[in-house]
Formats: sequence, C-alpha cells, structure tokens
Amino acid sequence: MKIRWRRLGTVVAVITLFGSGVVVTMATATPTPTTTYYACLSGLGGTLYNVNTTAAPRCIGKDKDVTWNQTGPAGATGATGAPGAMGATGTAGTNGTNGTNGTNGQSVTSSALSVGNANCPNGGSSLTSVSGTTYVCNGTNGTNGTNGTAVNTCSSPPGPGLNFSACDLSSSSWPYVNLDGTVFIDANLQSATLNNANLANADLVAADLFEATVNDAELTGANLSDTNTAFTNFEDADLSGANFTGAGMHGVELNGADLSGADLTNADLISADFDGANLSGANLTGADLELASITASTVLTNVTWSNTTCPDGVETLPAGTVSNCLGDL
Repeated sequence: MKIRWRRLGTVVAVITLFGSGVVVTMATATPTPTTTYYACLSGLGGTLYNVNTTAAPRCIGKDKDVTWNQTGPAGATGATGAPGAMGATGTAGTNGTNGTNGTNGQSVTSSALSVGNANCPNGGSSLTSVSGTTYVCNGTNGTNGTNGTAVNTCSSPPGPGLNFSACDLSSSSWPYVNLDGTVFIDANLQSATLNNANLANADLVAADLFEATVNDAELTGANLSDTNTAFTNFEDADLSGANFTGAGMHGVELNGADLSGADLTNADLISADFDGANLSGANLTGADLELASITASTVLTNVTWSNTTCPDGVETLPAGTVSNCLGDL
C-alpha cells in the first residue's frame, strides 16, 4: 500500500490498495506522528471506508474496523556522545568566622596532708582541680616478714657478683673465670689458681691469697686492702687503680704488672719483684720496699714517696732523709 499526502488546508488522504484498484479518500486535520486512524475494511475487495481520526466507525455486515497511526518503529539507540569539556573551577568560598575563645582551665594544685588528717589518716596529698578535690592517701605499714635463712654460697660455681665471704676456697682452680664484682672478704684463697680471671672491682678485703697464682688476671679497681698476698704471683696482671692499703705483700711477684694509680699505702713489699712493672701515679706512702727489686724497666713516674722505706733501707721524707727512692734502689 502506498500513502501520499498533500496539504490543501485540510489533508486529503489517497490510499491505493494494490491488487484491487480501489481508492479511498478521506478528509482530516493535519496529522501528527501520534495520530490514530480508524476505518472499516470491506470484506469484498479490501475497500476502506469511514476513515476518521476520532473513533471506530460502524461497519457494514461482516466488514472489520481497523486502526493505524503515523508512528514508525523505534530506531536503534544512538552512540554515546563524547564527554563534555570540564567546567571552570568555581570561586573559593569565604572563610568562616572565628569561634569564640574557650574559658581558662584551672591548674591542679597539690597539698601535703599530715598523719591524722580526716581524709587521709596516714597522711598523703590532696589534688584540687576544677572538678573538685581528690585525695591520695598513704597506706598502712605492712607487717614485717620473717627472717631469711643464710645461704651458703661457698660450694656454688664461681660467677660474677657472688658472695664467697669467709669461704675456704684454698687450692681452687678458677682460671679464665669471670668474677667481676665478686666478694671474697676474709676468704681463704691460699694456693688458688686464678690466672687470666676477671676480678675487676672484686672485694678481697682481708682475704688470704698466700702463694696464689693470679698472673695475667684483671683486677682493675679491686679492693685488696689488708690481704695476705705474700709470694702471690701477679705477673703481667692489670692492677691499675687497685687498693692494696696495709696488704702483706712480702716476696710478691709483680714483674710486668700494671700498678698505675694503685694505692699501696703502708703495704709490706719487702723483697717484692717490680721488674718491668708500671707504678706511674702509684701511692707508696709508708710502704716498705726493703730488698725489693726495682729495675731500669720499672716505671716510677709521679709516684708518691712519703715515709717510704727504699730498697736499700733508706727512708724518704718527711721522716727520712731523701725525697724519693730513685737514688736508693
């Protein structure tokens, strides 16, 4: 079927039904794509009649009423368009107004409370703040614990910081052992072997080291006051800063030892061997060096000589006649 339109104020529709040669003419208002058309379709030859755009007409006999409109089928969805250009940046907003200042806080003040205070019977402190007063009270004294029993460490393995006071450790063999800060007060260490041991800061007050072997050991800062170190072997030991005040060191072997800064006040050093020893800064006040071996390799820089008995028996000033023993070796 071919449909052609022509404007004459009103529209005259000419509809040709192919195969029948029938033409139906109708008059209507200007059509739009949504206009609906109503008509009767003749059963004889397919003729349309009573065409209108208002309502379905009354058809003759078995003729059928039909409808159609101008709207065609929906077209395919078009392609997505390209994104638009970015818009210009908006202007910055104005700053908000400043908030009001807060009120000043209150510092916490502390006051001591004495014993008998109503809030803290055992005393304490009161802490006052804007929220009120808080009390920090002392507790009551606890009951005394029971007395502990003495621990015998004499049979303990050697180690730093242990207490071997008054223990019989004679002939013990502790070479290369770390005994830093260990306490040996009044201990018996006769003939003990302590070579290369670390005895730094050890407390050996009044200990008995008769004929002990302590060569190459570390005794910096050790306290050996009033010890018996007669014939003890301190060869090449580090005794710097050690305290030998009043020690009995008859015949002690100190060859090659470092005694720098050591205190040997009133020590018995009769027949001691100082060959190659470093006595720089040592204090020999009141020491007895009679028959001691002091050689050219012995370092005697800044030694304190006062009432010292020299190897040849001469005593230094103030009680004696010479200022030092350098000429009386």
